[in-house]
Amino acid sequence: MQQGFLKRSKIPYDLVTKKLNAWYMAIKSGLVDEAERIKVEAEAELANMEENQDALLYYQLLEFRHEIMLSYMKSKNMFKRIYMITRMKMTSFSLIEFYVV
Repeated sequence: MQQGFLKRSKIPYDLVTKKLNAWYMAIKSGLVDEAERIKVEAEAELANMEENQDALLYYQLLEFRHEIMLSYMKSKNMFKRIYMITRMKMTSFSLIEFYVV
């Protein structure tokens, strides 16, 4: 019996596209953790995918959309932090004002 290396067959692009669609749905739903997980899976599949320019373009568009989602979530968190800091300052000011006046 001849031993040789097993060649990994390429993943059909339509299967990768289904993964990309799942990624899109996670992004659209705002499920950051799930979107991150699916993105990693999709990138691994893309590395072994049969060549298809449309699937690669779709990936690039989703990657951009993913970055937009993350920047939106960061800015949303930033506004929450600013609000909390403002409240803390107001509370601190009120305490100082109470004891001084």
